[in-house]
Amino acid sequence: MSNRGKRGAATFSKKDCDFTVELNQLMHPIGKNANDFTSWLGVKLKAEFSYHIPSPKFGKQRWDELWEDIKREWSIESNAPKTMMLKNAKKRHTNWRSYLTTEYVRKGLTPFGKYKNLDSNHWKEFVTQRTSKEFEAKSKRATKSAKANKNFTTLGRTGFAALTPRLEKIWSQLVPVYSCLKSIQDLRSKRYIVSRAKRNRKTNIYSLLSEGTRAQSIRLVSYVYLSNNIYIIIKCFNSLYIFYRPISRKK
Repeated sequence: MSNRGKRGAATFSKKDCDFTVELNQLMHPIGKNANDFTSWLGVKLKAEFSYHIPSPKFGKQRWDELWEDIKREWSIESNAPKTMMLKNAKKRHTNWRSYLTTEYVRKGLTPFGKYKNLDSNHWKEFVTQRTSKEFEAKSKRATKSAKANKNFTTLGRTGFAALTPRLEKIWSQLVPVYSCLKSIQDLRSKRYIVSRAKRNRKTNIYSLLSEGTRAQSIRLVSYVYLSNNIYIIIKCFNSLYIFYRPISRKK
């Protein structure tokens, strides 16, 4: 079990940031200000997008306004990152609502001691939403689906963007141990598998499976293409480890 405590409420200090952000080819924030950008966006979403309103109900105009704010504050000239940025913002708002539900609504608590800038006037409405029969049924389906995923990522707040600079270094540690990985050349498959690797804090070495599992017993079984998705199947002893990886759809 990790000895790290839970991360506290995100804050953002303007004096420590030069308000420029570098983006990679996937339009994810990278570089020295990536964490500052992530914190800034999180604080802005909490302040301007009320927790009691689902993401889709804000409407296109409101999200367009957010994008213009991002461009202006972070000196982004092109509109190329817009789709990815707003997709991430909507997901974060949805995750924020889920967090409030899990940590506060279901425990009979309120978040206003920790998040002092939240508007308490909408809390009763939010609680009613999240305790309705319709929501509970939807939540049970989502929980069942989530439990089916046995291979969680080990990424931080900046996600795959922060992984990219370390990808080859981690992959080079995995391949000598898991020889079946030598046959995998596809970059997206590499990224997916590396995102599931865990770092040993004592040795600083990455591994895919739990400590004590013999690496020589692992082999790549196959790639399975099903319903426009890839399932990377790795066998360990008599168990199959399935790494699900969606295929991006070209427009």
